[in-house]
Amino acid sequence: MAKYLPIVYILFALLALVSVEKITLKVNAATCYATLGGCNSEVICRQQCQQQHQGEGYCEVDAKPDLTRVCTCQYNC
Repeated sequence: MAKYLPIVYILFALLALVSVEKITLKVNAATCYATLGGCNSEVICRQQCQQQHQGEGYCEVDAKPDLTRVCTCQYNC
């Protein structure tokens, strides 16, 4: 049993190295915003944002009722 211990350690080390390579780190990712135009539908706004910037889109509601809503996209720069 003890003679297989070095082989087990080597296999464990190789597995750990392979696992570390697959981890993607995002350090200090800034958040950017883009306006995609008028917003008629939340669903369309989210789809456009996902396609163009791979982010989260939402219809922004302004405080003034006479202004049109705009589609705002929030994504990592």
